Amino acid sequence: MLKDRQTNRTLWIQRVIIGAGLILIFQTGWLQLVDPTYGQKADRTTLVRRTLYPGRGLIMDRTGHLMVHNIPVYDLKVIYNQVPKNIDTALLCKLLEIDKASYMERMEKDWKSLRYSKSIPFDFMEHIPASKFQYVQEYLHLFPGFYGELRSARGYFENHSAHILGYMSEVTHLVIFVAQQV
Repeated sequence: MLKDRQTNRTLWIQRVIIGAGLILIFQTGWLQLVDPTYGQKADRTTLVRRTLYPGRGLIMDRTGHLMVHNIPVYDLKVIYNQVPKNIDTALLCKLLEIDKASYMERMEKDWKSLRYSKSIPFDFMEHIPASKFQYVQEYLHLFPGFYGELRSARGYFENHSAHILGYMSEVTHLVIFVAQQV
């Protein structure tokens, strides 16, 4: 009778352990194979998303004179966690033609906000002309965590061209097709 009781107890303990193990295996498989939230969370923390800005075409008038052209400009981006504490801020401020207070203001963000993270790049300074950025780029290796991103801005030969030309966008194939049908 005592031996049957011990055997019965042993079977129940084995069943509970095997059941718990199966539940853990099932839950682990579910999290890794089916549930997308952890994969998305991993992507957000490990992948760096960079915006690719498309090249924009030149605009000429009917006589062939150039009206709108592209001007290369740079955005200086920074990853806060990669910036050392002993960075040469005096040199960086001199190169960017800003003061130390402006540097501190640009570096301090609302880290509690979901918009900013110390491991994700953010804009330190935008629309730096290529003529100014070439000097910064020579010393960029001295500033870990900082990097430049090339963009293009629109340039007009006449001061009033932006107002006259207004908003412009690329013509889609549908618009061309509809225009040909009329």
